[in-house]
Amino acid sequence: MILRNTDVAGGRVFAERIREKIENLRLPHTFSPFGLVTLSIEVAAQQPTDTTKPLELVETGDRALYAAKKAGRNRVS
Repeated sequence: MILRNTDVAGGRVFAERIREKIENLRLPHTFSPFGLVTLSIEVAAQQPTDTTKPLELVETGDRALYAAKKAGRNRVS
């Protein structure tokens, strides 16, 4: 998901709201260690003056997402 005009802090607030809403649905998931559908979300930001290429931003977010899953899932990082 791409959010314009949003910094990391604002993105984390938004992501946490989504994560909580999914958790509160209490959807069964047989293969989850929680027994329910959960969601891990990585938040990354790019400023207009940043020279990071879009693919690098996605790759950074992807690595952080896998780290969140390894750390226990169901989290915003």
